[in-house]
Amino acid sequence: MGRNEVLAVVRDKAVELLDVAPEAVAETTSFADDLGLDSLSLVEWTLVLEDTFDVELPEEEVTAVATIGGLVDLVLRQKQL
Repeated sequence: MGRNEVLAVVRDKAVELLDVAPEAVAETTSFADDLGLDSLSLVEWTLVLEDTFDVELPEEEVTAVATIGGLVDLVLRQKQL
């Protein structure tokens, strides 16, 4: 699965779970500033992504990521392990 495919799935899950418009989710979109996510919402979204991609996303790494692009990079790194 390539970067664009992972980004598309992350975008779809954001639209579904976070009730945001698809055009509001880009690689540079900030979780806190643009999407208004709190830590609990981010954890819930992360759990869905872990199930979707069959990866483990360590909480400390997820909380260190600030943007959608960073989250896509993390998913891709974890898929390679």
